[in-house]
Amino acid sequence: MGDHLMMCGNKTDQCPNCRQFVRRAIFAYHYENNCANPDVPTRDNEPNQKAQDTTRSQQFNDSNDNAFIPCEYCNQGIQWHLYDNHTKACREEYYKQLQEKTRSQQPAPATTTAKCIHCRLLRSLEGLAYHQGQVNDAERLISCSFCNEKFTSTKEMGDHLLMCGNKTDQCPHCKKFIRRAVFAYHYENNCTDLDDTDNDTHSHANKPVVSPTFHPNNSLLSSTRSAAGHAKNITIIEHDLGTYSNTETTTLQRSNSAIRKTVLCQFCNCECDPADLEAHRSACLKNPDKIKKKHPAPTDEHFNQYRDRLHHDDQSDDTAIIPCEYCKKPIEWRLFQEHTNSCAKQEHERIQQQSRVIHQDNNNYVGRCRYCNAECSMDRLTPHE
Repeated sequence: MGDHLMMCGNKTDQCPNCRQFVRRAIFAYHYENNCANPDVPTRDNEPNQKAQDTTRSQQFNDSNDNAFIPCEYCNQGIQWHLYDNHTKACREEYYKQLQEKTRSQQPAPATTTAKCIHCRLLRSLEGLAYHQGQVNDAERLISCSFCNEKFTSTKEMGDHLLMCGNKTDQCPHCKKFIRRAVFAYHYENNCTDLDDTDNDTHSHANKPVVSPTFHPNNSLLSSTRSAAGHAKNITIIEHDLGTYSNTETTTLQRSNSAIRKTVLCQFCNCECDPADLEAHRSACLKNPDKIKKKHPAPTDEHFNQYRDRLHHDDQSDDTAIIPCEYCKKPIEWRLFQEHTNSCAKQEHERIQQQSRVIHQDNNNYVGRCRYCNAECSMDRLTPHE
C-alpha cells in the first residue's frame, strides 16, 4: 500500500471548478479551499520554496528524464514521460483479462439431466459421473447399525438386517440374551422385554370370560406366555378337593396351597422352575441321550390334551426359519445360535488352512509349519506339527 500511494498520490485529476489538473494527494485540500494550491509559494516561504524548486529542477535535469517508475499492473520499470500512456494500456488489458477469467469460472447451463443410479436424484449430464463416483465411494457406504458392516445398496442392507437383527446379545444388567432389534428398548427401559409386553397384551385381549361358578369337571386351568424370544409354557394345576376321601383332603389341601408355576422343557418334557429353565435346557443339549429318552407324560387325559396343545404351539414358535449368514441354509430358531457358531468355526478353519498353503507342486498343496517354518505337503503337515 505504501508503494502504491507513492505512485497513485502523484497522479492528477481535473478539478470541476477551475478545470486544472491537481495531484490526488492534495485534491481534497484544493477542492475544499476554493481551488487553493498548497504547492504555490507564499510570501512567507517564497525564498525557501525557490530554493527547493531549484534543487528539484537540478535533480530532475541530472537524471536526464531517465527515471524509472514501476507500473502498478505489470510491475515493470517505466520512464516518467511514458508512464501515463503505459498505465492506461495496462489497465485496459488487466480488466479485459479479469472479465475473461470471471466468464470462464461461471458454470455452463445444464441442457439435459439424468437420474443417479444410487440416490435417484436428478443431476446434469456434465456432473453425473462425478456425483455417482462420490455416492459409490467407500467412505459413503451404508453401515449396519448393529455390526457396522458396510453395504453399497439399501437392498443388501435390508437382507442383512433380517439376519443381523435377529441375533442375540447378552444384557449386562439381567444377563439375558436379547435380540438386537429390541436390545436398545430393553436396555433403556430397565430390562423390559418387549416380546413379553406384546404377548401379554394379546393374551389379555383374547382371554375368555370364566364363570365364577366352580365345576368339578374343570380340573385344569393354565396360561402361557413367551419370554426372552422363546415360548415358555407355564402350567398352573388346581385339584378338585371334593372328589377325594377325607384321608386325602389334608394332603391335597397342602398340595393345593403350595401350587407353583412350572415350565415344560421342550427337549425332555420335564417340569422345572422358570429360574432353572436355562440351566436345565443347557444340560439337555449336552446330553443327547436324555433328549431321546423323553419322560412319559402325566396320565391325566385332560392334562395330556392341554400339554400336547402347548407343546405344539411351542414347536410352531421354535421352528421359525432364519437363513444362516454363512451357508445360506434355512435354520430353525432354536438351533440358529448353535448352527451359526459351528459355521463360523468351519469358515475360520477354512480361511486359516488356505492362508497356510504356499504353492501347488505337481497337484500337491505345500504348506508351512507354524512352529519351524518347514515346507511339507498338506497331508503330512498335521502329523508333522
